[in-house]
Amino acid sequence: TLLTATGTLEQLFFNTPLPAECSNKAKVYIRLATVENMTCGGTTLHNNLSKGNLYINDIIISGNNDIETLKMPYTNRTTNYFSTSAIKYHSPDGLPMKYSVLDENNEIIMAGDYVETGIDIYNDDNFNPNTAGPYTVSVWADNGDDVSAVNVKKYYYKGITLTKFNFNDTTKLFGDFVDASGLFVNNTSGVKAGTLAMYPNGATSTSLSYTGAYGLKTSCASDNRFTSNKTVDDVDGNGYWLIKTSTKGYCNTTLNLEQISSNKGPRDWGIAYSLDGVNYTYVENSNVRVISNDATTKPIETYNNLPLPSACDNADELYIKVFINGGESVDATELESVVKGNTGINGVEVNGVKIPELFDITFSTKAVLDTVGTVSDTVVDGYVVVNGNKFATTQGSVTVPITEGESYEFYASVNEKGTFPSQTQKAKATQSTEHIIGIIPYDENADGVINAKDYALICKNDKFDAIRTVLLDSFEVFYNTKQ
Repeated sequence: TLLTATGTLEQLFFNTPLPAECSNKAKVYIRLATVENMTCGGTTLHNNLSKGNLYINDIIISGNNDIETLKMPYTNRTTNYFSTSAIKYHSPDGLPMKYSVLDENNEIIMAGDYVETGIDIYNDDNFNPNTAGPYTVSVWADNGDDVSAVNVKKYYYKGITLTKFNFNDTTKLFGDFVDASGLFVNNTSGVKAGTLAMYPNGATSTSLSYTGAYGLKTSCASDNRFTSNKTVDDVDGNGYWLIKTSTKGYCNTTLNLEQISSNKGPRDWGIAYSLDGVNYTYVENSNVRVISNDATTKPIETYNNLPLPSACDNADELYIKVFINGGESVDATELESVVKGNTGINGVEVNGVKIPELFDITFSTKAVLDTVGTVSDTVVDGYVVVNGNKFATTQGSVTVPITEGESYEFYASVNEKGTFPSQTQKAKATQSTEHIIGIIPYDENADGVINAKDYALICKNDKFDAIRTVLLDSFEVFYNTKQ
């Protein structure tokens, strides 16, 4: 497709046949390449000047279904990050699908028949919200006789919204969040406070306004013009939007935002971060271009879950510059000669995954003193096994640190050999807590085995006078059950 000077897309190719070699292939690569060193305006293309834009849209590859094989499922999702929403897939043949999900340890946490509502990793019992993943999702079509190729894709949990700036004409009104000075806005949502301001010349903040077409809008002024140092990926000396927030307690941070400019507004942008608001570091491969307000009626996404460097994690203060990363406007005019023009931003969001805490999980062992397994208040020492690791109790308890969000299994018994173990239980660490576990307590001769010898000693030992009847009944029930 060709973009003319009026901003309209015109069709360039129509039903162009591809060679037979492109049929029935798992992967086909198609390159749209220049064929001569000439621009649409007739000037030399490679002249070491960064001027002009190239747009492409409505790419459709079609073919006949002459091959009797099941087509691989697909997803329309535009990002490999997820939060609380389910991940949806589609079968081109309209067939039932199956799926599996592996966590970062390659353990299956979900599997089965695909349902119309999608694969809801976030709300699954095995999901751990304290790790970004990756989660490997495999989906395939299955008609009962044959299966399709498997669509395998890695997804990452984006965490929660730390700070967000997203204005509209109804629920998030600009006037409710702008500072009295008009020079910055406060965040509209998120668990962390944040501010957003614009410094067109790289030194002085300017007043902000809001329109549906631009989001947060700022304009070129005679005393505060859009400025560039004309050096790509060099942060200093450029105009910028400045986001200030905190990521304390969170990691795996990402950035989303939407942008737009008028034809005379800045075209090229990049991302840089700082922990002190003075020294900034460029985020590699973050340079993007915005499109003109002639081509759209609202800001368009320029950053979709851009991963920020690990230095941005768990920061008391984080400064993010969205800076002018080139010396030209959208229509390729040198910014230094531009005396008017607008640029806008909206949908600014910083996300992060909570850094897990260590919770103290206490396991207390108490005696079972009746035939129905009622746990008494009688404290007794034993051994607790947590996720395969064995711990001896002291005065009837032991505390084990477990990472927040981690699932764990546990049981207890009277001795290290695991005689008469309790039922295995499962739990997830969401806070510090205590588990009380009932065990048959008396290996009276301390030989590591509970048997008739212990029964005989219990019968003769005066210390058991008060509870002998119920204890022996309990002993007999459990002993006979285990034989």
